[in-house]
Amino acid sequence: MITQVFDRHRLLYSNLVLIAAMVVVSFAAVATLGTQCAQAATGSCAVGNSETFSSNIIVNDDGDDADTRFEGDTNANLLYLDAGNDAVLLNASAPIGSELLYVNGAANITGGGTLTGTWSDLGTVSTIDINGGTIDGITDLKVVDGGTGLGTFTDAGVLIGNGTGNIQVTTAGTSGQVLTSNGAGVDPTFQSLSSTHIATGEYTGDGTTSYTPSNACGFAAKEILITTKQTAASVNPFTWYTTDIMVDNNVSGLSVQVSDVGNRLTEVNAIIAITATSFTVDDAGANADPNVSGTVYEYVCRG
Repeated sequence: MITQVFDRHRLLYSNLVLIAAMVVVSFAAVATLGTQCAQAATGSCAVGNSETFSSNIIVNDDGDDADTRFEGDTNANLLYLDAGNDAVLLNASAPIGSELLYVNGAANITGGGTLTGTWSDLGTVSTIDINGGTIDGITDLKVVDGGTGLGTFTDAGVLIGNGTGNIQVTTAGTSGQVLTSNGAGVDPTFQSLSSTHIATGEYTGDGTTSYTPSNACGFAAKEILITTKQTAASVNPFTWYTTDIMVDNNVSGLSVQVSDVGNRLTEVNAIIAITATSFTVDDAGANADPNVSGTVYEYVCRG
């Protein structure tokens, strides 16, 4: 009986010693793995379970051409640190250029910030909301994209629509010119204004065969209208009308005379010339209209 009890205690003691030895070996293996991961200069070191680090982690402190890769659930290159190219890659194992950061896939950037440097290609951007600031460096933006298609314009020119083609621009006008239509489908141009001048007044006849009221029009008129000033209801007025062409085509001048009773006739030796600033009337040597001595006449000059 004593021998059996002793044997059972010896067996229990042996088992405890074996368990203790296994725990010591396990701790030694973990410690060895940690030391290997910390000291490994080449090759791979895998940590199968979660680890908590209470101090800084430095990867590739020697600056070797040794990449670091983080896998996702289904993505083998979720995060890839390319040491040889000094690049950070997302969803890729090699950069496509010399970029520091390469994202291979969709990205969503929220919050504020500043983009600096030169961006050669942003790809296809569906919406850009610009609420302020300045956009520099964009030239010749197409009309269909909201631009003008040009990078410079004639100083003092006026922009002209051109469908989806580049915006057109006129030459600069000179002082006094106005932008004038040249018809449908034709670009307008700056042109001198064809102004119409009108002057009115009155003169008193002197009974000679050639009387020119001083600066009556103030310009070279195209048309002259003269009428006898009606001072009372009993006066029978006459009206004379002529143009620069009618006067020039007859050595004695030519005008159309209209009386108060409706008579109309052409008449020479009435309005005989149009000058640069006035007109010349004649009494035909008989003290007749429109230059009867002492008679007041009213006139209209149009040019």
